[in-house]
Amino acid sequence: MADGSSRFTSDRRTREEASWADQTDWEAGAPENVDVTADGLVGRPTLQAGVAPDSGVYSFEDDSVGSSPDGWEVRDAEVIDSTASNGSHSLRNHYSPNNDEYVARRTGLSATPTEVSWAYKETADSRGILYELFNENGDSIFELYTLNPQVGYESGFGHRELTPDPSPNYDEWRRFTVTIDWGRNEFDVLWEDLTGSTPDLTANGESFKTTSSEVSEVFIGGGRRDKTGGNANPTGYEWVDEVWG
Repeated sequence: MADGSSRFTSDRRTREEASWADQTDWEAGAPENVDVTADGLVGRPTLQAGVAPDSGVYSFEDDSVGSSPDGWEVRDAEVIDSTASNGSHSLRNHYSPNNDEYVARRTGLSATPTEVSWAYKETADSRGILYELFNENGDSIFELYTLNPQVGYESGFGHRELTPDPSPNYDEWRRFTVTIDWGRNEFDVLWEDLTGSTPDLTANGESFKTTSSEVSEVFIGGGRRDKTGGNANPTGYEWVDEVWG
């Protein structure tokens, strides 16, 4: 709902036909932005541009400068305090020549988040950044990536590119936010230029790459896996912040 109010559409039962005291009355309708619980209707949180999901977001603020972030495995990456999408700390990484090698990853998870997000910043010399979730069997659920300056994702429908227009400036923070429907094995994508200079980009109803029940690993790498697009001879850094994982 545009106004954020709770809404439940019934199956046109009249007031006389439905007491709303019985569960069958609620099951007959269609909740749009509410969940039907034993205590009544509970509003679902709305996805708002400019607001990162709180649950599970790692911001690097509690990590020491020059260190590896707590709970993450990193390669050629370190915590810095010179730039951040929020706060003062972020993770700076240099592109690895092999996209199968992680820059940072977190394993051993058993989570079913309904929203995940990550913020990033790149320069004209950056190769790109890959953010990928793996399921309980070690298979890829979906991936999001930058192509400097284009962005894209891979779903069960294959690779799709999104082209910001106008092209955003370098050295500015941007963010991906993904809303996940585990029941349908689908996801929606929201891309934002956090300076507000480029309109948001969205994609809806994308399918998982493989049937999945939960997230077991978060993987951050150096650009799209098949290595197309982006800068062929990267010399710069990339930064990530407010990463779900």
